[in-house]
This record gives sequence, C-alpha cells and structure tokens, in this order.
Amino acid sequence: MLDLKEEDFTEIEFTHAVLAAASDVFTAQEKKYLGQTRLMKLVAFTADLLEFPLTRGWYRYGYFAPTSNQCISDFLNYYQTFERFPDLQNTWRDDSMRNVFRDAVKSLKQYFILNNNDFDTWVHEEMAPPLYKAYYRYETLFYNTLIHIRKAISSKQPLELSDFNSIVTDFEHSLEYVEDPKALELLFDYVDFWELLVLRIQKRGVTSKMEPFVTSLIRIYHEFLRPALSPYEKTLHGMNAEQEREAFKRKMKADLRQFEDEMKFLEDMARSSSLLATPDEIREELGQRTADWGENKRKNFRKILTEYMGGSSWQT
Repeated sequence: MLDLKEEDFTEIEFTHAVLAAASDVFTAQEKKYLGQTRLMKLVAFTADLLEFPLTRGWYRYGYFAPTSNQCISDFLNYYQTFERFPDLQNTWRDDSMRNVFRDAVKSLKQYFILNNNDFDTWVHEEMAPPLYKAYYRYETLFYNTLIHIRKAISSKQPLELSDFNSIVTDFEHSLEYVEDPKALELLFDYVDFWELLVLRIQKRGVTSKMEPFVTSLIRIYHEFLRPALSPYEKTLHGMNAEQEREAFKRKMKADLRQFEDEMKFLEDMARSSSLLATPDEIREELGQRTADWGENKRKNFRKILTEYMGGSSWQT
C-alpha cells in the first residue's frame, strides 16, 4: 500500500479523505451502519493500511483515534449514522490519491456493514494486538455482566449469577499488562465489592434501593476506572502520540482520584442501606471458595471484608 507521510496530510485532512472515500464506496443503505464510533475506527484502520502516522491506540472500545473522533463528532452526534456527509469536495489535492483511499476503504467495507456483535468480535478478537485480545474478551464480558445485573434488578427478573466469580477471575487474569498499581488496587476493591453485593442478592434477593445504587456503581467504573485499565497508553502511536499520552496520563490521575472518592461514598451508602452480604453470609461463602483463590485475591477480599466489619480482624 501507499506509504503516506506526515507532510502529505494533517490528521484532520486524512480523516476527511477517508470520509470522502467512504462516501463513494458505501451505498445509502450501507451508510446506516456508519455511526460515529465505526467511522472513527474506519479512519484508524485505513491509516494502518496506508501507513499514515495518524495518532491512534487501543482504548476501552477498541481502536481509537482522538483527532478523527473529534473531527467526526463535529458534524455527527453519537446517535446519528453517516447518511449525510459534510462538503468534502476540496479534500483531494491530487486526484490520483482518490483511488488509493477508495481501494483501502473498499477492502475494509465488508467488516463495517456487520451487525454490532459481529463487528465487535472482528475488532476485539481479530484486529486487536495479541497481547490485549484477552482483555477485550473478558473485560467486555465483565462489563456486560454488570449491565445484565442492573437490567435484571430494574425489571425484577430472576438473576443467574453462578458464573460471576469465574468472570471476575478471567477478567483479572487478562490485566497482566497493567503496570499502574493504583488502578489495579482500585479494581480489586471494586470487584470484591461487587462480590459482596452479588452474594447478598444470591442469599436474600434484591431491594428497591439497589437499582440506583448499581447504576451509580457501573457509571463510576465506566467513566473513571475502565479507561485506566485499557491498553491505550501503551499502544498509542502516530504523529502526536507523546502529547496524547501525557494528556491521557494526567486525565487518568484525576479520574482515579474521582473514582476513589465516589467509591467511598457508595460503600457508605451500601452499608447504611444493608445492600451487602452479612458477616455470617460472607464467612460461609469465604470458607467454600478461598482454597481456590490466589493470595492477591484473598488479601484484597480480607481488606474489604475488614472494612465492612468495622475494622475487626479477619483470618482466612
């Protein structure tokens, strides 16, 4: 493929060139698949094919190009699809470039008209760097399980949670690349807290106070902790990668502080509203499961259990 250089296009110009090619390649019906996030991924994967140094990396939803994302969001809101295009008539400096971009987009088109599940599978399981494929598989499963719990509580449907512990374990094992001890500590506390909540549901069912509580619990993970666990910082590359990396690190530092503060508030709310398992329920469950746990998991579970029990000592 063509080896494009930084001097050939700015990041915004490159984004416009891909959008113009997509306008030619996708039919009106096919453009209905092209929402904001798919278009941004189309630009990022086209940059791979054309070896253009677009700033990009692997974020919580997969491939992410910050400049392209901002450029696309300027004319297309999150819930719209790419049915009407901005004026891109002046995109091409050289008409010979048009076919190069069209061919690149055409080679990707078959994946961008898949349904959501198949598209996500292609991105996460086929295109993600090998080191991070397990993360995208198990983190997505973990997050979707939290959403499932919230929906079941909201609709008052029965909950089947027998696989929750194995889902948590697989997710934690997929994070071997994470080097930030603070992010890992907060995650371990977070999933242990969920286990206390799930155990309470398994033993005594749900209460009316659980729905808003669980909604807040999921929100703070998605907004503040989930990005910090992604491999974005490690995978950033392109012409402005260093600036983006430093900005991301500053944002994550602030976000983790915010997560910790909100988590403390939710822990107090859970205790005061009796939304967690009782000490007796925990003792019974812990005795059944700790033999299969690693020391890190036992240590973190003991920590949150001790806090929940008011600081009394606990041995496992």
